[in-house]
Amino acid sequence: MGGWVIALAAIACLVVAFGLRTKLPALAVGALLAATSAALAWGVLSLRPDPSTGERILAIGAMAVLGPAHAWVVLGRFGPRRRWSR
Repeated sequence: MGGWVIALAAIACLVVAFGLRTKLPALAVGALLAATSAALAWGVLSLRPDPSTGERILAIGAMAVLGPAHAWVVLGRFGPRRRWSR
């Protein structure tokens, strides 16, 4: 089951990062990327034989923070593009 969770979470991350990043409000994009990144970490941990509680908390929490941060650095700001008035 972990493999399916990884595949679906990765697809969801890609859809949000490339398809919805500039269409939804920034807070919604950040929340969606955090949730899909955390799901990705959960899927990876479900493939391990016996991860400890600390490993689960650290990995899922780290991915929830680092996933959106990575998308921000690599792809650019979240939310609709601002139109500058002159």
